[in-house]
Parts: sequence; structure tokens; C-alpha cells
Amino acid sequence: MPENHGWKSKETAQRYKHVADAVVPGRREVLSLIAGLAIHSASGTPHILDLGCGHGDLAAQVLELSPDANITLVDFSDEMLRMTSERFVLSSNIRVIKHNLNLGIPPEVESTKYDAVTSSFVLHHVDYDKRVGLYRQINRILKDDGLFINGDRFKEESPDADAWVFEDWVRWMLPHVKEHFDHEVSFDALRQRQLDSEEKLGDMQGTLWDMERDLRQAGFSYVDCLYKNMIVAVIAAQKAGGDSK
Repeated sequence: MPENHGWKSKETAQRYKHVADAVVPGRREVLSLIAGLAIHSASGTPHILDLGCGHGDLAAQVLELSPDANITLVDFSDEMLRMTSERFVLSSNIRVIKHNLNLGIPPEVESTKYDAVTSSFVLHHVDYDKRVGLYRQINRILKDDGLFINGDRFKEESPDADAWVFEDWVRWMLPHVKEHFDHEVSFDALRQRQLDSEEKLGDMQGTLWDMERDLRQAGFSYVDCLYKNMIVAVIAAQKAGGDSK
């Protein structure tokens, strides 16, 4: 996520706020799953670190389930952080930090232990060679038996399957784009628009198997895929505690 990354712009952040549910299959279901599992992982008041918080939709889901949860929100976009700070201005249990995940976890959280670390639709912007190091740091700040839960975009291992899933996603978007924006767009135009957007934003999707390998290399004992819908999946990795070894 270099300084010129597309998500740094005000226009991109504002646009995503309005189109997210129209372009991400099962987005609300993914956020609900991550929030519920994060709360489930805590034995008392949940302490959660959310990496790439965007405008705070995941945090809002967590607070619906556990209003007293302590949540630290991290993002690199000034506009995303502005919207999030305004959204939770009255919530004393919310902390907001600006940080580039290519540099690892924020120094401000290195001495804290969390029940869960979450991320949604952000890690495919982290450089490939920085991911294992980031996952190692996440593992260190989790409590024993704590969970790292990531909902994100993934590509398929087979190039043919990946091309088919991508085009199936574009077909899925067509009626949703019409519903949200009240105008027709052709398959070819929407497909090209998405390809251009991915290039502009620097998307770097890996496969589910890439992430499993990286998480195990980073020290996580258990890795599971809990959800898969076209390009979207949720992976949960657990740090083994004394009772799990």
C-alpha cells in the first residue's frame, strides 16, 4: 500500500462506501460471520483489532453483538478514517489508528493482547512478500486460542477456474449495478471497468492455499475456510493455547 495507492484518495473511499454491497458477493454475510466469530472467541469483554477498517461496517456489526467490546480500528486512508471517526465519535471503546499494513502491525498495539484480529477486504492490497511477517505479528498479539479472521478476495489456483469465477462475478454484478445506480451496463463494459479498477487499486489476490501456507508458516496451528462465494472467502486461523497443543 504505497503512498500513491488508490485507496488513499477521497473519491475512491467515498465511492466504495456507496457501491460495496453492489460489487462484493455476500458482503453483509461475511461481515456478520466475522463479527460473530470474533465475539465468540472472547471469554469476557472482547478486545478486537480490526485491520483495514474502512468506514467501520465490521466494527458496527461487532458493537451490535457486544456493545462493550473494545475495538481498535486501523486503516491507511485518511478519508476512511475520517468517516469512521465521525461514525463512532460517541463510542469511548473505539480507538482509531492510521497505519500502512505493509509496515506490519501498528507500534501502538504491539504490547496488547487481543481475543481476535479481524480484517475484511484489505489484505489483497498488502505486498506478497510482507504477508508472512504481518501474520507472525498478528499471531504474537493474539491471546492463547485467539483467532485471526480474514474475509477477502481470492483467486482460484487454476487459471481456467479463475477466469470463469471472475466472469461469473461480473454476471452477478450486472443486476446489482442496475439496482443501485438505475442504469444498464453491458457485460463487456463492466468486466473492463473491473479490470481497470483492479489495476488502479493495486489488487494482489492470492489463493486460499497461498494464505493457508503463509498462516502456518507464521505459526498458526489451525487454519479453516469458513465461507466461499465466488471471489470472496473467509479464513480463520487459531493460535494454539495451553489446552490446544
